[in-house]
Amino acid sequence: MRVKWMEMTSEEVAAMAERTPVALLPVGSVEKHGPHLPCGNDAYVAEKVCELAAAIEPAMVLPTVPFNVGSQGMYWPGCIATRPETTLRIYRDVCAEAARNGFDRIVIFIGHGGSQTVAEFYQEELNWQRVQAGDPGYLVFWSFVTEVMREAMAEVLETSGGHACEYETSLSMIACPELVHEDLIPGKAPVNEDQVPGAHYRLDWALRVPECYLGEPARATLEKGERLMQAGAENLAEIVRRVKVFDPEVP
Repeated sequence: MRVKWMEMTSEEVAAMAERTPVALLPVGSVEKHGPHLPCGNDAYVAEKVCELAAAIEPAMVLPTVPFNVGSQGMYWPGCIATRPETTLRIYRDVCAEAARNGFDRIVIFIGHGGSQTVAEFYQEELNWQRVQAGDPGYLVFWSFVTEVMREAMAEVLETSGGHACEYETSLSMIACPELVHEDLIPGKAPVNEDQVPGAHYRLDWALRVPECYLGEPARATLEKGERLMQAGAENLAEIVRRVKVFDPEVP
């Protein structure tokens, strides 16, 4: 059974809307992922998790949004970042169009760390509309790739990281194996000290991670990727089940 909107005919999209009210929106980023992973890594991983989850619990997989906020990635070649307002407009339009086609429960599935703030802002906007102006006619949830893999990460991984690390490299071996440059996988990442601990500023990540990767990606394996991906798909499928029966009525 096809689950990706982009691969379906118009009639198949309509039939899928009769089968399930839930659509998954994979969201990635376009930025450097060390010397060994593709710039579109987060999008490939998010889409693969959504595809596997939809095969477990029926859901429509919307066309992947590759672009995202990510100004810190702009310090290296390969980054295409969008402004927060651009990302917000994409969420608004894509979710509204999904709802118009019959999918009135949308889960934004985010593969890029640090970008969930736009999804949270969008939810706040929708809730404001619901209270002040009336029900917009659809519900928007969001989840994050590490959220659905958290337990598996604790069991499977030998090292911590967060970007182009053991974790992401293992997942990429499943999501886009032909794009992983195994001969370029580096050793332990150099990391600089935070200059202003306890305060957040948008330059901090770029300053602390000079090679644009973290942890020890050389510890990545295909087997780890398989376990992480399967756990993520199963947990996202459970989210889909819960979203289907979610009651939005406030007493």
